[in-house]
Amino acid sequence: PNRYTATATLLPPQSNDQLTAMAGAIPGLMSALGGSRSRADQMLYPAVLQSRSVIEPLLAVDMPTRTPGRSTTLAQVLDAEDPERACTKFCRRMLRTSLEATTGICRVSVTMTDPVTAAAVCNALIESMVHRGVQLKSSGAGQLRGFLSGRLGEVQTELSAAEKRLEAFRERNRNYNRAAAPDLVLEDERL
Repeated sequence: PNRYTATATLLPPQSNDQLTAMAGAIPGLMSALGGSRSRADQMLYPAVLQSRSVIEPLLAVDMPTRTPGRSTTLAQVLDAEDPERACTKFCRRMLRTSLEATTGICRVSVTMTDPVTAAAVCNALIESMVHRGVQLKSSGAGQLRGFLSGRLGEVQTELSAAEKRLEAFRERNRNYNRAAAPDLVLEDERL
């Protein structure tokens, strides 16, 4: 039988996201939240495209065929009832990914015996990856917001305590002579 290949190209993201920039300013926070810079993200595209979390949702989706009015699912095409086996079979037999290191452009190709189904699966694969990326970024943004909110409360508490210590110090040492008590001047500046 003839084999048809549908190919899609993913361009590198141009990130100017303020939340990402803020998180990037805090050392180690991006990696702690599972995020990273866009270049590192690009390097993961081929692996993400071949992951179960991207492929498995496609197994039950109705895909059009070249026969009008007829559809099929990826699970039916793969003739596999076990999702893990179906994902593995799909990756080995029908899916090819490549990443051009210099440009960050990722290409994904799906080869099948039906050109319409190949194109539909390729498009659905990209949509699934985008959906998964949005899920991850949303959860990462929520975690970042939670972290920053918690940290803001801690910093406000620390600032309030420091202000109280300074006020108490100045109250106790209101009448000191700057020339006669240089250690108090240093303590005042430290607080």
